[in-house]
Amino acid sequence: LAREGIIDRLMEAGIRHLFTFQVDNPLVHILCRRFIGHHVALKSQFSSKIVAKTDPGEGAKGTSLFLVEASAKGYSRGRNLEKIGLKAQDTSELFFEDLRLPPENLLGEEGGGFFALMQELPRERLLIAITAVAASEAALRWTIAYTKERKAFGREIAQFQNTRFKLAGMKAEIAMARVFVDRCMALQNEGELDVETVDIAGSLINFGKILVPVELLTKMENLTDEERATLRDSVTASADLLEGVEFDGPVVAVIRQLREHWDGTGARGLQGDGIEVGARVVAVANAFVGMVSARAYRTAMPIDEACVILTEAAGAIFDRRPVSALINYLDNRGGRGEWQNFGAPPEQPEDGAS
Repeated sequence: LAREGIIDRLMEAGIRHLFTFQVDNPLVHILCRRFIGHHVALKSQFSSKIVAKTDPGEGAKGTSLFLVEASAKGYSRGRNLEKIGLKAQDTSELFFEDLRLPPENLLGEEGGGFFALMQELPRERLLIAITAVAASEAALRWTIAYTKERKAFGREIAQFQNTRFKLAGMKAEIAMARVFVDRCMALQNEGELDVETVDIAGSLINFGKILVPVELLTKMENLTDEERATLRDSVTASADLLEGVEFDGPVVAVIRQLREHWDGTGARGLQGDGIEVGARVVAVANAFVGMVSARAYRTAMPIDEACVILTEAAGAIFDRRPVSALINYLDNRGGRGEWQNFGAPPEQPEDGAS
């Protein structure tokens, strides 16, 4: 379903307002509603899919998917609509009038509709990203060609320094996006495009600090080399404490590999693609957060300075791709605004407070 873009179209239309349902077990009864959607012109007897609230009291868990036969009583297809783009898709009016569906038309498990829609979200978003990068590259080519044709003050505008700066900046941003999308495509093909593992590992990375003395965690002066090593070792302790806990993804492996370096000079000598993808992403994120966050013993590092350090370490300590993705997020997707207050020093306890 997600591969056909149905999720986005349902969200745009407002899924909770699509139909009026009566659930008369074992039937789903759609009273009357018009919907703009896609009628699949295949030889199969099924030609449309609907999302129904089979148990309104259960929220997302009460959503189910159903297949609708082209010949079903109460279902009809209207005219194809004229659109600006995506002309290969036969977007049309679909009419539902007193449509009743038997239980055998249920797609998947009852109550599993929302989760079925979510399963292919990474791939659907990847398709959008591929389209966006391709369109950006084409737009840049057309723009460069135009700057060589358009003249001002007696010469091509491509010869002006400001024009070259702007075009170079655009080309760099598009190149970063291309590298990131290419990597996501590889992960998708390998079945490893998994956001949940990164989220969980990032949340549990500091779990091992429960074994670090509180005096060290709250120390106001600069840390010694030995104390810094203790904090670094807490990451391994996190993995040790979580060993044996069942996760859907390689969470423990990701945490355990956070001290590996791209060039193989890390804790256990793993290098390059031999390091879990999640570990490479979390390592960059953790380093960035550590630098731009204020500590009890030091002020926060400016974002620009942290980006310079990450960029210089890319290809040696860090994978270049998550570094590029982070910088792109900061510069082009509002990241700086979200992180601007992270540099504020932590509140100090009042005298006598424990």
